[in-house]
Amino acid sequence: MYAWAARWRNAQRPKDQRLRDAERSGRPPDQRDQITQKLTALMSTTPTAHGYRHPNWTTPLLVAHLAREHQLEVSARTVRRALHGLGYRWKRPRFVLSRRDPNLRQAKGSSRGD
Repeated sequence: MYAWAARWRNAQRPKDQRLRDAERSGRPPDQRDQITQKLTALMSTTPTAHGYRHPNWTTPLLVAHLAREHQLEVSARTVRRALHGLGYRWKRPRFVLSRRDPNLRQAKGSSRGD
């Protein structure tokens, strides 16, 4: 309170600036926008296009790629949050059988060879 009153009595500054606080450094800006831009571009490609031997992007692979290629040191949790914000949801990849040839005869059943 005393410092506030002393600043008010300071006649060297205009009245509207006497009680105004000085600029503070505050919290450093986060990398959220930069990470979001990089992830948007990465998710439109496959890891094989970037030289990895993985068919799908994983969180650890994205963290490693951001650190190596873009010098962005981020945690896996940060990447997961950014992906969630972009609308991506985690789902375990499933093996999908290809469709059978309709002309292929099933091996069980008749043993006559017809």
